[in-house]
Amino acid sequence: MSNFTNNIKVKEKEIYGKPESKFNCEMDIYRQLIDEALPGFIKFMEAVNEAITVLEENLVMSNVKFKARIKDAIGTVKNSDQKALDDIFGFELITPNETDKEILMLLIHKIYDEKFCRRENNHNKSNGYHAHHRVGVLKKQLTGYEFENIESYILSAKTKRLKHEYRDLSRVTKLQMPPDELYEGIYLYPNLREQIIKEGCLDKTIVDALKEAVTAIKEQVEDTTDIPAVEVQFKTASVAEEAVFGKARHNKYKPVDSQEIISSYNNRRLMRGMHFPFKFYRDNGEMRLQPTSITLVEMYPFLREPIINFNKNHPNALASYDMYFATIFPELKKYVKELSKKEPCLKVRNTNKDAIWRILKLKALNPDFSIPDYVAQKKQMKGEQAK
Repeated sequence: MSNFTNNIKVKEKEIYGKPESKFNCEMDIYRQLIDEALPGFIKFMEAVNEAITVLEENLVMSNVKFKARIKDAIGTVKNSDQKALDDIFGFELITPNETDKEILMLLIHKIYDEKFCRRENNHNKSNGYHAHHRVGVLKKQLTGYEFENIESYILSAKTKRLKHEYRDLSRVTKLQMPPDELYEGIYLYPNLREQIIKEGCLDKTIVDALKEAVTAIKEQVEDTTDIPAVEVQFKTASVAEEAVFGKARHNKYKPVDSQEIISSYNNRRLMRGMHFPFKFYRDNGEMRLQPTSITLVEMYPFLREPIINFNKNHPNALASYDMYFATIFPELKKYVKELSKKEPCLKVRNTNKDAIWRILKLKALNPDFSIPDYVAQKKQMKGEQAK
């Protein structure tokens, strides 16, 4: 057994006891899930990106922002006992107006298999968050007839929306309230519905563009068998802005220790993939990996100043561990390589995926754990053998 392997085993026992600990097992399950589902998710992401391009080229809409994310390992493990893990993979579709939002909702609703739509939420919160969320699975076969009788579907499609701010109600209150007091029925596509009532039909340009968009998705994913459940969030630009910097921001309804997070950032203890998600964004029709600083500010707006100050004082900032993840999950590699031209990555000197994953777990739990220098170790071993 090599010195490197011995070192890893000793550190594992120091940090979280036996290697077979609950945390270790859950992290390994997360890795297996990502390993199996990531190729399909990336394919689906690229397909939706292509569909948006089709809709824009047909002048149905413009200025659509498309983001995608893979939930981080530690956040996933923490939530594993509290709720179904059906939001590890997610899309965020942001439009300038409500009508464009409804067109994208229509696209996703028609390509998702209704039998496997696991969750649907229509948020109308007092903090200004108004958005539609849907978790579902892509149909195995896209027939090309998804938009037949589309006017009838739009006119009748309804959904439920909470009448009250969900988090303001106690569990007991929610259980005691009759459904008609808790929820209200609303039309799913009010603006498109109004257009049909007024004009007698849906604009043919929209229908034709949607059909072409589905064809684009079909061509992108037709050879892909395992596409995971993906949570899709639909919102307008104003709502998205409110969700990042306004009353609806993440750390407003999910309180966090801001000083601890600032300290973790300043000490380079926040690692993408472990502590915060991999996020992708649409840039000039191409999907790219989002810079670390942008992702962190979206999650924690109070990090804006610390990040600016850190970059001023550390022009040669420490490199990320993105290439470690890209070595384990090869589908990330092209995105990581592209971003590494702007944000440096630590080089991976070992191709053993199991060993790399163990290093990342150790680093996540113990930020002071140093990555072994494999080259130096080999030189040292050769020197010892020569003696």
